[in-house]
Amino acid sequence: MAAVVIPDRPFKMGKTRSEHARNLRSEGWSAGLTVEQEDKCRFLERKLGVTNRFLKLNDIDKVR
Repeated sequence: MAAVVIPDRPFKMGKTRSEHARNLRSEGWSAGLTVEQEDKCRFLERKLGVTNRFLKLNDIDKVR
């Protein structure tokens, strides 16, 4: 028998990669991004108008 998972809140951790990183770090987990990468990610999301997807780490590291 398969379990049915019903999320209590969609996008609980956030819609973008920077939101996920910030929320994971605030809960005490490793975010997978350094603080510098998180800043670059936030900048790139604003610049590109990203609101609901994850950016690739390769693209984040290209930001100067």
